[in-house]
This record gives sequence, C-alpha cells and structure tokens, in this order.
Amino acid sequence: MLHRRIDSYADTHPAFRRSRERVSAERRRVAGIMIDLFYDHFLALHWPRFSAQALVEFTSQTYRLIEDHPEPLPASFSPVFERMSAQDWMAGYREVDKVAQALDSMAEFRLRRPNPLAGAGQELRREYAGLEADFFEFLPDALAFAESVRAARVRVR
Repeated sequence: MLHRRIDSYADTHPAFRRSRERVSAERRRVAGIMIDLFYDHFLALHWPRFSAQALVEFTSQTYRLIEDHPEPLPASFSPVFERMSAQDWMAGYREVDKVAQALDSMAEFRLRRPNPLAGAGQELRREYAGLEADFFEFLPDALAFAESVRAARVRVR
C-alpha cells in the first residue's frame, strides 16, 4: 500500500516530473520505470547519507522479510526474487552498469508488450547530474510523505 501511495505521490512531485522530462521522447512512455530505477541507483549510492545501517545489512534484512512473508507477492515473482536476493540486486544498483542491465532485462522479460527499455541505461549516463539533483530534491519530500502515511495508519488503528 505504501509503495503504491509513494508512486502516486512521485507522479505529482516537481523534481520527479522534471526527471521524467529528461528522458528522451522515444522512451517517455516508460519514463516512470526508468526514473524509479535511476532513483534506486542514487539511493544505493548515497545510502550512508540516509541511514546509519549499512546498505548490505538493510538489503539482507529486506530479503529475509520477503522470504518470510511472500504472501502479498505474485507467485511469478518467486524465481525473480531468488535471483534478486542471491545477487543482491538492491545493493548492486550502486553501479550504473547494474541499473542498465536491470532495464535491459526488464525490456526482455518483464513487460508484456514491445517497449523501449533496452539501452535505457544510456539515459542515466547522459542526464546523470540533473537526475541526481532531482533525486536530492525529491527524496526528503518522499520520506516525509511516507512518514505521514505511516502516522495516519497508526492513528486509524
């Protein structure tokens, strides 16, 4: 639920919208997917600015949590999750090449219809400084939004 709410929030945020506009016209239809992954890259790269916990420790805990509670996820995610946790994709996103590889894989295996995600890593490289600036503008607002959603859920219970 929180992930969906943050995705909706991101779609209206000026920095996220600016990032989407940095994507070439030929890939604009999949810009949201690309920006999500680009921001994952910046979060992984700059992780120590946002958490005292080591990134590898955080990702290990996250993978264990998903392994212990797979119910909300579709069964088709299981083989993907096995590769994801074994190769620690989340921490791997610190590297631009890993993000590019993830986009190429999504283009081939994850989306049902033909899409322009293959080669999209070049857009991260081309617009790197602007995307990184957008990320740093977006993330504090997204964290505050997520906290407000969590607090509202606690009050409702």
